[in-house]
This record gives sequence, structure tokens and C-alpha cells, in this order.
Amino acid sequence: MERRRLSQAAHDAGLDDDPMTRAEIARILATRLKEELLNPKLKAASAPVTDERLRELYEAQSARFQSPEKRQVAVLWLNPGADPGRAKMYEEKMTKAREWFFNESDLAEQIDKGFSVLAVDHSEHAPTRFKGGVLGWLDAQSGGSDWNHAVTKITFSLKETGEVSPVVMAPEGVFLVRLMAIQPAKKQSFQDVRPSLEREEQTRLRKQLEDKFYQGIKDRYSVEWP
Repeated sequence: MERRRLSQAAHDAGLDDDPMTRAEIARILATRLKEELLNPKLKAASAPVTDERLRELYEAQSARFQSPEKRQVAVLWLNPGADPGRAKMYEEKMTKAREWFFNESDLAEQIDKGFSVLAVDHSEHAPTRFKGGVLGWLDAQSGGSDWNHAVTKITFSLKETGEVSPVVMAPEGVFLVRLMAIQPAKKQSFQDVRPSLEREEQTRLRKQLEDKFYQGIKDRYSVEWP
């Protein structure tokens, strides 16, 4: 009863035409409309998705669940810049290092050590110089700098674990690359990705329902309520 009296008093005072009052009424009406017409449909769209539908999505997006082959390498790199004389000198230095690696050391049998001590005097790559030249894992699509692209190109030209590239002269410098390990490409199983597929499908269905609901309102009410 008290609320009714207050409401009547507010009406008599003209507060129902106040912009803040009308905005609040509009908010409440919009909320109630969604509660009645939209939310039940959204709830239904959150129901479990059948395995048949999820397997259909899994097959349609198979490339998404395929992890590429990755390779780990060790790198020796010298940077002559734009100096042709220095480039020639560095090429000879790297060639001698390669010969020593195979002919005068036992490093060829120790794949896990990369280039070992050679990296200290035959590489200017600061992150790997004191780690035997060992670099992280790369895949054929590895992005990044031109330097990374050059190393990736050499890496995927190698065939077997332990193999060492020829000395490569490139615009990015003088390279010697050793293939240390190969992680084969593999596809995530349906069971591994099933939960994420279901969440994505439920989200898609809810978005579809929301878009349809709002578009229907827009088509029916072309003039906004003042």
C-alpha cells in the first residue's frame, strides 16, 4: 500500500517523465523481455551437444587439431654485415670449424651437446653462444625475424638427427646448423578436444539465438521508444 501511495505521488509530481526514471523503466522492461523470451532459449542452447555433432565438427576442423612437426637445432652464426671481405673470412672460419667437428673431435656422436665448445668462438648469437648453440624448437611456419626464417629454412632441409648442414651464406650472415631432435607431427584425439568443441558449439548457438532475437526486435521496432 505504501509503495502505491509513493508511486502515485511520484506520478503526480511528474517524475514518470523524468529522463532518469524513463531510462530505469526502459532497463527493467528490457531485462524482463529477455528473461521471458530470450533466456529460456539460451538455457536450452547450453544443453549437452551430441557426440555425432561434435565428431562432425572435429572432422571439419581437423587441420586445427594437427600440431606440426617440430625440430630442435644447434646454430653457429657469424655476422659479416655488408663487408664482402669479412664474409669470405667468416665462411672460411666456419668451414674449418665444420671440418674440426667431424675430423678432430668426438662431437658428432654427442647430439645432445649441439656444437659444444665450438659455439663460444664461432657464434655471435648471444642467447645460445654459451649453450653449445642449442636453440629452441622450430616448426616450418615459425615466424619472427629474418634470422629465424633463415635458420628455419636450413633446419628443414636436413633429413636426419645429428646431421650438420653445409656452411650457408645468407643475407642474414654465415650459418652452420645441426639437427638435434625431431618431434613428429601429431593430431589431438577427439576425446582431448571434445570439451572445448562442446563449449565452442554452445557459445555459437547462444550467439546465433541472441543475434536472431535482437534482429527481430530491430526489424519490428524501427523507431526507438523516446
